[in-house]
Amino acid sequence: MSDKTVLLEEKKEITTFLLDEGEITETVNVLPNGNMRGYDYSGIKIHAEDVVTISSKSQIGKIHVRRYCEDNDDCLIFGIAVNSPVTMTGGKRKTAILILGHIFRLKLASGIKNVNVKDRILLTPNGAVVNDDGTFFAMHPVEDSDKYHFVEVFLPYNSSACMPEPIPPCGTYWQTTENESITDISSDFESNFINKYGAKNVGLASDNTGEFYLTAVAKFFEDPVFAGALVKQGSDVYYNDSMQIKFKFKIDGYNNSGGFGFCIESSGYGGVFIGTIGSNPGILGIGDYEEDLYPISDNTVTLQKNTEYGVIFTNNPEDENYVMEVFDESNELISAVNFSKSYIFDNPYSEVDKTKALHFGIVSQSWVAELSKFTIKDVEIKTPIRN
Repeated sequence: MSDKTVLLEEKKEITTFLLDEGEITETVNVLPNGNMRGYDYSGIKIHAEDVVTISSKSQIGKIHVRRYCEDNDDCLIFGIAVNSPVTMTGGKRKTAILILGHIFRLKLASGIKNVNVKDRILLTPNGAVVNDDGTFFAMHPVEDSDKYHFVEVFLPYNSSACMPEPIPPCGTYWQTTENESITDISSDFESNFINKYGAKNVGLASDNTGEFYLTAVAKFFEDPVFAGALVKQGSDVYYNDSMQIKFKFKIDGYNNSGGFGFCIESSGYGGVFIGTIGSNPGILGIGDYEEDLYPISDNTVTLQKNTEYGVIFTNNPEDENYVMEVFDESNELISAVNFSKSYIFDNPYSEVDKTKALHFGIVSQSWVAELSKFTIKDVEIKTPIRN
């Protein structure tokens, strides 16, 4: 069979759910014998063709849905009600939900053996293959792709499907490549520069296509510099989502800190940036106020100037820490740093608004008059698929 990635078929799935968008406010007998009752509900009712989400009241084996709204914090399934809800004995209501785009049939590459249920499936130019970086989950075992030719897979459309460890790459949100220039990723973001000490000439620059770094000069010679640039807004990505951030970096001098990461406020507060603290691999956390900086570094590793390193930053919502791993030019792991989320986000005294979505960007801090280069490229951010 010819090796080629082909989407053979996309199926729709209809499932019956209980509804909990309203509370019963009145029960009346409709017939004299009392066998039929009428119910009045408070709240926003679900109607046929309403977009729905999994509710926060859901439990395993007891799934509820509620009407989708723009500020919904629950787990989206991107389904629609396909019939008007039916009131059951006792007042519970149910409706059938059309779940959009959950199940696909993919053509496998030749020679694939023993595809197991829950295997991760990745699309490649030669067809679908088993790979831990895949965003699809196999639905049934396949003994020999040359016999079966395809596998049915499940693509999660909600964040709860992205929780199991290891951190699953549930979808690529944003990445830069050689073909994307610095002007492509920095346009219209000048208003979102972070500039804590009022430095001059804060901006993004590039040595060549696909690489970029920050520039800034102290307002007064003796002043420190703390500058950042938020190059992408996270849309519906939040601080404790399943997340994997990858990028490559090099340094031509030692700032106090430099890194790529995320923050909640556009001012740079409530954020985590992974990269370097001085000459060491490290994470810089930024709290509620200007003085709240939380540097965590691995002082057992000294990073060399003008040498390219790789970073993988992961978040598992079930863990207490973010994890930063640094790799050398041979892709060997040389450092791992844990950063406690409670420093910033779970601190009972924190005023960081965790309901806000993330901005992604780069930051550099220096105690000298001018920033040294912390150059990054090949940024890849993987987060849950929600839209």
